[in-house]
Amino acid sequence: MTSRRRLLPPPPVAFDVDATLEDMRDQLRRTNAMLVVVAEKLEDLWRDDAAPEVTRWRDHIPYLLEAAQRAVSEAMQAGDQLDRHRRNLRGDR
Repeated sequence: MTSRRRLLPPPPVAFDVDATLEDMRDQLRRTNAMLVVVAEKLEDLWRDDAAPEVTRWRDHIPYLLEAAQRAVSEAMQAGDQLDRHRRNLRGDR
């Protein structure tokens, strides 16, 4: 007679909300800093004597940078809301 072992599922992995929020905020801060530097450098590189295809791309760059910065800002706000929600659930202030 063979004994059968009942396989138990692995224990659940604890989700570390604090570490996840901090990691998200750190990544967003870095991304935002890079976008600001890129925007400044692009302004320095613009010249009036650029070829037409370069001018077309230059016209799109500010829009793309602004959209990226807005996305970063909104993600940071979402992280702040998650943090406030978590603190409210724990009763922290």
